Amino acid sequence: MDANTDTPFYENDYAQYWIDGGIVFQVFKDSGFKEINVDMAVEITNGRQSFTQKKPVLLLVDVSYSSSKRIDVAAMKYFVLPASTQDVLASAICIDSYLQYAVAKFFLRFYRRQIPFPVEVVKSRREGVLWLQQFM
Repeated sequence: MDANTDTPFYENDYAQYWIDGGIVFQVFKDSGFKEINVDMAVEITNGRQSFTQKKPVLLLVDVSYSSSKRIDVAAMKYFVLPASTQDVLASAICIDSYLQYAVAKFFLRFYRRQIPFPVEVVKSRREGVLWLQQFM
């Protein structure tokens, strides 16, 4: 499932955004950066919120195609702030690296209470879509 010309589409330096089947896809781009820092996290979040006009959405975040397989701690904390998550009803985070999948699961154990919506780490877009469909 990739962006196509029939759906609303937006992109910035770090991610592409589109809607398919009632789900907003936020796909991190392979832009050559090694790590996502807090400044990038702000731009990624602002891009999504601009695209969705801050309306509540089901969100599938896919970092599989990014050359950056790391997100620094400050960026992770930013991604779970109320201002960053106010428009998310539920989120699936797609990670294809086993190591980063394990790190994301570990991070969620400690921050799940701060995240005001259901979130799941998945290994494929298909798995993420199936998981998010329960909230439709």
